[in-house]
Amino acid sequence: MYSIAVVIPNHKRPNLLERLLTSIFATTFPESLIGIWVVENGGKAGAEDICQRFNTRFPVHYCYSEMANLSNARNVGAQNAKADFIIFFDDDLRCDNNTLVAYDASIQQYGHSCFYGGPLGIDYEEKPSEWLMKYLPCSVQGLDEGSEHMLFDKPVFLGGNHAVARDKLLQIGGYDLHSAGGEGEESAMGEEYRLQQRLLDDGLKGSYNPNANVWHFVPKERCSETWAHQRFYRSGLTLGIFDSKKGADSSAVFLGAPRWIWKQYWLLRLKRFFSKLTNAEKYENLFKMKHEAARLKGIIDGYRLERDKQKNTYNQ
Repeated sequence: MYSIAVVIPNHKRPNLLERLLTSIFATTFPESLIGIWVVENGGKAGAEDICQRFNTRFPVHYCYSEMANLSNARNVGAQNAKADFIIFFDDDLRCDNNTLVAYDASIQQYGHSCFYGGPLGIDYEEKPSEWLMKYLPCSVQGLDEGSEHMLFDKPVFLGGNHAVARDKLLQIGGYDLHSAGGEGEESAMGEEYRLQQRLLDDGLKGSYNPNANVWHFVPKERCSETWAHQRFYRSGLTLGIFDSKKGADSSAVFLGAPRWIWKQYWLLRLKRFFSKLTNAEKYENLFKMKHEAARLKGIIDGYRLERDKQKNTYNQ
């Protein structure tokens, strides 16, 4: 029987952590579950006290990392949780009664040949309008791949609800640290996607269990137009960082980024400006222009951030 641990990164959200642990303790625990590891990161805000309260009922271990970074917190949890497999939950989730049992069933069946995940439902504080929904990230829209167990050969699972073999995770170096800064939203993203792609490249498949249900709490400020733009900016930032690392568009550079991106960005900004001036476009079309401009600005900033990083490395 493979042993299983749960790892929960937590950054200055003690109320959400307590909510998640309460839901976990209401689930059925499989025999394979050996403990829960909470990794508070980027400042202490009460997580240790919460862990101590729950630890009287089942092993809940507290770890601390000074670095405010979700990827690093997951890596710290994986290093400390000495189990065969690790289920990673974000601290703003709640679990179904059978979530852990469902994970256990899949892990015991497929073992090291797969990584694992399940559906992500949404607990909205205030549901966004229908037209805005399609511009919001998957963490706000949710994930549902149907009611059947499936194997995937592409990255599909969202970061808040997935499981990986501990030895395989450590072997490939864990989650990369390019993204998921804890002190704001000016960091790159997509570390879970890149991890899944590395596992697929290593011959694994993604195992989807429709009964491994969790629900993601989404506050109303994360269902706003501003949040949608901010997230799309970060997707562009990620693309710019990794394109720059690969040496893409190394010629025809202006102020640290390819000229064609600057051109697209400013043409779009000008088009939106004159459209607003003449009332030539509907509101959603104006929104789409601003949305795409945010992504292009992210790409530009990603190139420039990576360029500055490389310069600093060279100078050292």
